[in-house]
Amino acid sequence: MDKQFMKWFYDQKLEIISNEQLKNTYGKTLDHLLKDHADLIDMDAVGNMSLNKRYAIGTLTIKRTIAFLIMPEDHKDIKLDLFDLNGAMEGDIVLVDISSYNPYVVEIIWSSLTKLIADVKITKDKKMRFDAADAANKLIVVKDIPDYLVDGHVVLLQVTEVTRTKIFTRFSEVIGHLNDPDMEIVKIVYDYEWPLKFSHDVLDELHHIKVDHAYEKKTRRDLRDKLIITIDGADAKDLDDAISLERLDNGHFKLGVHIADVSYFVKAGSLLNEAAYKRATSVYLADRVIPMIPHGLSNDLCSLNPDEAKYTLTCDMVLNADAEVIDHEIYASIIESKHRLTYDGVNAFLKEGVTTGDIKVDELLTNMNMFARKLKDIRTKRGAIDFQSSELKFVLDKSGDVLDVIERLTDEAEGLIESFMILANETVSRHFYDNDLPGIYRIHEKPSVDKLDIAFESSNKLGFSVDRTAKSSSDKLQRLTQKVVDTPYEYIVNMILLRSMQKAIYSEKPVGHFGLASPYYSHFTSPIRRYPDLLLHRMIRDLIINKPDEENLKALKKHYKDLMPSYSEHTSNQERLAINMEREVNKLKSRQYMAKFINQSFDAQIVSMMPSGFFVKLDNGIEGLVNVRNVNQYLIYDDEHLLFYTDSGNRYRLGDRIRVKLIKVDEVDNNIDFTIDPKNKAQAHTTKKVAGKSRRENSSKKKVTHKPKRDKNRIKKSKTKK
Repeated sequence: MDKQFMKWFYDQKLEIISNEQLKNTYGKTLDHLLKDHADLIDMDAVGNMSLNKRYAIGTLTIKRTIAFLIMPEDHKDIKLDLFDLNGAMEGDIVLVDISSYNPYVVEIIWSSLTKLIADVKITKDKKMRFDAADAANKLIVVKDIPDYLVDGHVVLLQVTEVTRTKIFTRFSEVIGHLNDPDMEIVKIVYDYEWPLKFSHDVLDELHHIKVDHAYEKKTRRDLRDKLIITIDGADAKDLDDAISLERLDNGHFKLGVHIADVSYFVKAGSLLNEAAYKRATSVYLADRVIPMIPHGLSNDLCSLNPDEAKYTLTCDMVLNADAEVIDHEIYASIIESKHRLTYDGVNAFLKEGVTTGDIKVDELLTNMNMFARKLKDIRTKRGAIDFQSSELKFVLDKSGDVLDVIERLTDEAEGLIESFMILANETVSRHFYDNDLPGIYRIHEKPSVDKLDIAFESSNKLGFSVDRTAKSSSDKLQRLTQKVVDTPYEYIVNMILLRSMQKAIYSEKPVGHFGLASPYYSHFTSPIRRYPDLLLHRMIRDLIINKPDEENLKALKKHYKDLMPSYSEHTSNQERLAINMEREVNKLKSRQYMAKFINQSFDAQIVSMMPSGFFVKLDNGIEGLVNVRNVNQYLIYDDEHLLFYTDSGNRYRLGDRIRVKLIKVDEVDNNIDFTIDPKNKAQAHTTKKVAGKSRRENSSKKKVTHKPKRDKNRIKKSKTKK
């Protein structure tokens, strides 16, 4: 079998491949290929090809007790017994014989396993073994093993072949040692193939950057005498945005958003630009940042540190009393931040009146917050949806061990910065669109009606019905999020609604941002950590600031227009990888922290439900699973009312507070497993009489009954007594 040919057939996503397409792709080799695969394919009278009905090709996904061959949407997925996988692994593209009662994998067409992160083990008899979580109990065979490996080394292996019982690999490099601080995070980074270091050539180019300060002072607008501040997290080092606000003689206000001019240092065609584009985003993992550009730029040359002259691109926006933008200007500037403020400090001032120590700064923040609130009201009136969000912050020691976990919520200071950054992003984006310039847009498409209906149905079960008088989906979502503010269900409903949303991505097409209700939106404000922002800055310089003549402008517009589709796709993909990596590290650190509290009990809230159990969120923000198999009660799942109830009358409903006991931290399934604390005070599950019969008040047609696990020791004792 020619696996490349079969993979090509699968990639076409067509049931029938035309003879013309076959000839155009394979030419003179076609007849030979068709002959070799005669038992797998069918040919019609005109030479069109299809897969023999005895077989199916698809992607394999493996669950705990069963596997599935994922088929196209108009076909039902095919169940496979774990014993019939013939060595295939999660994500593999496989050929399956479906002619018998028990389908089985005939051949692995394409293996998803291209690398392994393995631990080196030296056995008592001095033999070397390689262990990897992704090996699925197969023997790892390594070629070209260096003689300097020791017990505990963590190595990167390139997979060359996968069989039923073995994985053949080639040694690539030593990543580190198991005793190194936070090696588990390093493993995750390598697993995502994310570059941890910059090459010598890139760093050498950084050290040889030449800055013509005299020319820049002549050509940039000097704003160093202005009261400009930064507001960031206390531990942030890559400060890429600063703000100012001044009253004009006509009573209007000028809001200045000053962004680090990274594009001045990272030029098109440079090695620095190549490295930045490859990464496309900085990654924030627990206590560390993997920067998009070297620290010499992100934390020094470009970072808007206080009392230092810095090159920036400024977007000035003139606001009237209603916070409407009546004029704007985009230009190159030099600034000097007068104060490096923190979110905590600004929140203390805005909410508790704790002075910053500078009367002028206090007055500035008061005016800024007034406009930030007005800007939020404008967004709300036009249909923007205010989803509440939070993030986990891990407090680590020098060894990477978790000392504490804190759930950080968005507050007024964060909202102030968010409002100003959104306005600057919209203003720059609109400028590009109005002037017929190619742009890279941040788009968020409307959610599908089906997904929204499911989300609305779930929120309705919790007692929060959708306002049917709302004219649009955004109005319905907005009113629903407002209904749950400051209720115990706020987090749950927000998560339900967020899951129904499309993912925001980058695109060359200005289709708008649904969540912000913004017709034109781009990312302008974070070029230190996002490549689309850096690219937009470069376009601002080339297309606007440099004022090219008509001929050069035409050539530049074509150049950037041609780049946008591939750049948008690449940066969107890299962003998704970075988000997944950050989530995986958060789960790792959550497991490491909770492993210290086995058999201890915690207060929590039930935040998600399914027939096999429910997820709970602890007061510190960490989430875990209460699997029905781990609960010593008869549980009946009522999907209609999103609850479990017991024969004894207890109920566990979505949104309920509950006392849970930690029983296991599962590194294999990446779960934090809880059970219901025996001392938990569950709410009563009341009954009522219906037509002379006793019936559960929260009954449903869709019920799943779960019996408690039997105590094996108790069973053995009873047999002994007999």
